[in-house]
Amino acid sequence: MQTRTKIKKEIILNLLRNNGGDVRHACKQSKASRTQFYDWLKTDTEFKAKVESVYKGIVIYTTTLLFSKVKSENIKATKIVCKHNLKRLDSKYRTNRTRV
Repeated sequence: MQTRTKIKKEIILNLLRNNGGDVRHACKQSKASRTQFYDWLKTDTEFKAKVESVYKGIVIYTTTLLFSKVKSENIKATKIVCKHNLKRLDSKYRTNRTRV
């Protein structure tokens, strides 16, 4: 792999970490096309694993922040958590109901 490409990938990973995973913004800031970014995801398993790791970190951080707001009795945060969990539970436990 060319050194320039490797450096560009690392720059994009850092930008993704710093801007909440916004691919468009990271590509624009690094002067790489989104097409190139998605090609790298398809062809470079190491890059794909690093991108997935960035997204997992963002999800963990966001979830932690959200639940700390729920603990402090923030009504909006509580509504978000309830709405999300109800949708997930509804789809998980939905049964085929027939109307009479």
